[in-house]
Amino acid sequence: MKSEKSIGRGRGNSFFDFIGMLILALYCMNFLNKGIYIPLAIFPIILICLFALKYNPEFTLTLLTLTGFCVVYAVVHYFYHFSSKGIIIMYLTYPITLYVLGYIVTRGESKKMYQYLVVIIVSFTLVGFLSLMNTVSIYGDMTNAIQAFGGRRLVMNIWDNSLISATGINTSLSFGLAMLPIIFLKDKGNKKSNIVRVIAFLSFLASTYCVIQLGNRTGLGIIILSILVAFFLIHNNGKKILVISTSVTIFFIMKIGFDKDILGIRSAWETTLLYARLESAELGSDSRITTWLDTLNGLVVNPMGGKETSISITYAHNLWLDVAFEGGIFPFALLIIFTIISIISLVQFQKYKHPLILQGLVLTIITAFFITFMVEPIIQGWFTYFNIFCFIVGMMQRNNLGYRRNITNDKFIEAYPVKWL
Repeated sequence: MKSEKSIGRGRGNSFFDFIGMLILALYCMNFLNKGIYIPLAIFPIILICLFALKYNPEFTLTLLTLTGFCVVYAVVHYFYHFSSKGIIIMYLTYPITLYVLGYIVTRGESKKMYQYLVVIIVSFTLVGFLSLMNTVSIYGDMTNAIQAFGGRRLVMNIWDNSLISATGINTSLSFGLAMLPIIFLKDKGNKKSNIVRVIAFLSFLASTYCVIQLGNRTGLGIIILSILVAFFLIHNNGKKILVISTSVTIFFIMKIGFDKDILGIRSAWETTLLYARLESAELGSDSRITTWLDTLNGLVVNPMGGKETSISITYAHNLWLDVAFEGGIFPFALLIIFTIISIISLVQFQKYKHPLILQGLVLTIITAFFITFMVEPIIQGWFTYFNIFCFIVGMMQRNNLGYRRNITNDKFIEAYPVKWL
């Protein structure tokens, strides 16, 4: 039987968890276009927490690397006059704030990490889906909207009807698009895991609908690659063979039905914007590929950045190369180191015996991150997206630390009994 003291402590933790998840949701959704300022408000609290935390080598290295990147990148923007002072302060503080916050909030508990990941997925998906519905409600459908916007694929923000590019909306939808494999994962002994699977299914449906309407090819890549990477979560060879054979069978059945235009599926598909863009796609003609090569060559000629390299479009459309284009070799190198640390944390997270669905969520979400990082100007255009990546890295590292400590204390493999909500 729990003591009154422990019960009171549990209720207190639940209250603070609720506040933390609410704050995270408001930030992810940029609620009323004011949510973007939340990290600035909690930065002083994070500074106090840094003095109270017990540091370990992994946390220390990550924090120093990320802080170094933020400082150098902010200084670059200040001296080159690329951004206003307000934006520079955000560059300086936001990634650190979200990383430390992610490290703190889960307290090394799988249950907490489940909850915060679900909040992130639902918040981002809702913003993208509701913004698309807002646009459709005004113009009737996306075809009329695109014509009204002069042929540009734009969506009207749910909060103030400001215009957002289709690629920008795709960042909001990316987590939902990566959720398909989660629907098929089972976590034995976790009765509430079905809640996660239902949320994953609904998020996937909403995101896929939006991608088809907007013709986002990147979204299609996220769906395919998330399925492939999730396949590695299956350790039983017999199950792998079953999954492959079942997938191949379903594929051929669907192909036959598609070719024969059963229920008019093929006709409906061929009228979508996504079909038209896929038909007209030529990989070699993508201006981003040429821009990537130009940016890499320019890094040798202009190692201090400053946007001195001549490129055919405004940005390199790549997280790392855009940083190199603006800031040169130093912030680029620090960001690469932070990326490597993040990948190592992910590998450890998959290696340790965390709950299967939790591993699946982390793996598919990180897959969505890296695909989007490859093709978009993240920090310059979708800074919140990068900050949430830092938040998830913090959660991963804290849960990895908790797992190692439990093993050290001889608590065997079941370090994290999952009790959902």
